[in-house]
Amino acid sequence: MPRKKKSPFETVGFISSSAEFSKQLRDLGHKAVKTGQIIGVTGALVSWSYTAKSDDPPLTAMLAPDPVQIPDQRGALLAINLIKDIFKVNIDTSELESEAKRVADKIQNTIEDIRQQIKRQYAQQSKPPPGMYL
Repeated sequence: MPRKKKSPFETVGFISSSAEFSKQLRDLGHKAVKTGQIIGVTGALVSWSYTAKSDDPPLTAMLAPDPVQIPDQRGALLAINLIKDIFKVNIDTSELESEAKRVADKIQNTIEDIRQQIKRQYAQQSKPPPGMYL
């Protein structure tokens, strides 16, 4: 039975030297990385895996989405929950979930504060400056 299409922020990108693991991830609705750069330790491990004489041990890199281009607890939760599902392990993520909610709420409050500031500034002006549309 096909799974429902996931949002891009619920989908892990992956690269793997294991055909079996790749199939399992695709079956769960995740996407293989076809282009791009993987840097740092992850990039070094992927490079080593593809230049090794065998695929033992197999390597899979799971890349959580990064919608805000800063470390994101939601991306970490996505990766950990995927690991929990695949390997049937119990990992307590309650602290990470709380922190993710706290950060998301703070970001949402900041966005709302900025919107209110813009509305107040707009209301104080008789007309917007030329070329400005709010």
